[in-house]
Amino acid sequence: MLNKGQVCIVTGGGRGIGRGIATVLAREGASVVVAARNQENLETTARSICDSCGLAYAIAVDITDRSMVREFVNDVLQKFGKIDALVNNAGLMPMPATLLDTEDSVWDELFAVNATGTFNITKAVLPSMIEKGFGRIINISSVSAKYTWAHFVAYAAAKGSLHAFTTALAKEVAPNGITVNCVLPGFTRTEEMERIWGTIAESAGTTIDELVNPILKDKVPVNRWLQPEEIGNMVAFLASRKADGITGHLHYVDGGIDAHD
Repeated sequence: MLNKGQVCIVTGGGRGIGRGIATVLAREGASVVVAARNQENLETTARSICDSCGLAYAIAVDITDRSMVREFVNDVLQKFGKIDALVNNAGLMPMPATLLDTEDSVWDELFAVNATGTFNITKAVLPSMIEKGFGRIINISSVSAKYTWAHFVAYAAAKGSLHAFTTALAKEVAPNGITVNCVLPGFTRTEEMERIWGTIAESAGTTIDELVNPILKDKVPVNRWLQPEEIGNMVAFLASRKADGITGHLHYVDGGIDAHD
């Protein structure tokens, strides 16, 4: 098992890619703490994991609230005594809009969650990793932050900030036995993606598959949606001791978009 005995936090772990990551980590032997604002989603994820493949615990937290984040991290440390890996997966994806049509509040919320939230919880977790001399920070960005799309300026900017965060922090904490990496998923079939593409398809008078399949064929060499657990497979490896020498990198799990372009 890649992650046997590890304690891993997955933010945004209540659904979608976060649920897929948490499931794989638990299957690979980790005790997984799934964290998000929605307690109901978290409990569904934790229950599913415990019933099928491993150990998971649901703890609600708003990563934009610094005092709440510190309390959350202290609770995890009191319960488990350590934190081996932090997966910064929590994030928001808005409906597409031109920059001029993007509400100020949308921009602010995207950066509050994707960027500032990642800063908050990473800062809270790092002291325990430094003290132990081991840790894994894994940030979940998006291929859209590298191969950008029009009408997703705010999303690309917020996710792209994680790339610089990753490389700079990797250099800073490498002497402490801590690695920092970033995973860039491609077209991954989640509830959020179905909501967004479903809305676009409905406005165009078509279905999700009729709208997306030509895009997949043109842009994604594997010619299909990815599944959340495929992102989890990469995260589980990066969280493991097998990835001791890998830090400061962007890792694409995108079905070949990076190679294609």
